Amino acid sequence: MKRIFPRPQSTLFLREGRAFWSPSISELGIYGVYVGAGGDSTNPVLNEYAGYLLRTKVEGVDEGGVASGFSVLNSVFLTESSVK
Repeated sequence: MKRIFPRPQSTLFLREGRAFWSPSISELGIYGVYVGAGGDSTNPVLNEYAGYLLRTKVEGVDEGGVASGFSVLNSVFLTESSVK
């Protein structure tokens, strides 16, 4: 697997009651569920999408924890220019 280097974008963060702009990177994780029947699990009983997690963090931060304060949770928001 090769690492992806996305372009940072300016994001407004709110921390400890103060707002600040900073270059940021967003990470999208897609979750799935797979349940197989049989010893080798090649017979799928359930194989479905189970949700997503989108988090954004300040550029240059290697940590990714939301609970530890290194990143924030987001929702996907598509605009007309993002689908071209």
